[in-house]
Amino acid sequence: MKVVSFDFEMAGLNADFALLLCGCFQTWNEGRPNKTIIFRGDEMPSYKTRPWDDRQLAVALREEINKADVIVGWNSKLFDVPFLNARLAYYGERPCERMKHIDLMYQARYKWKLHSARLESVLDFLNAPAAFTKTKMKPEQWVRAIRGEKKAMDYVVDHCVRDVKALDWVFTHMRHLVGVIHP
Repeated sequence: MKVVSFDFEMAGLNADFALLLCGCFQTWNEGRPNKTIIFRGDEMPSYKTRPWDDRQLAVALREEINKADVIVGWNSKLFDVPFLNARLAYYGERPCERMKHIDLMYQARYKWKLHSARLESVLDFLNAPAAFTKTKMKPEQWVRAIRGEKKAMDYVVDHCVRDVKALDWVFTHMRHLVGVIHP
């Protein structure tokens, strides 16, 4: 069974007024290092002539999600997947297939009852190694990435990669809360 941690970064919070910037995936391997798969909007063929068109990125993210039997995200049931499906709908594309979807934010909120259900708070609570700390995103970097500055986009992608690695590490520590996983 293929279990995949994922994270997306967007140019805004609402799919009708924003677009996808990038997405990262990592196959869960019980805490052992694994290759991270990265999709960047600025590396899609359409970006050179239509940088506002995130159709190719949306389709690529959907196809990667559909390869998994189980997806693991953070606030992904209310944000990442609905945002992606809205962007796909905008382009007349089919949505992500239905599959087992574990949103660890809910495990942290309802099974551990911490002061905050933010990923950063859970990492602190679990005393995560420095390699799994989140980066701080400054609004200026975000805006520069949206406007096409490569260095800023590299930072946004690095932020996404760190998030998915941290999520994968947290899943290793929260896996017992999920119970039996059936695709």
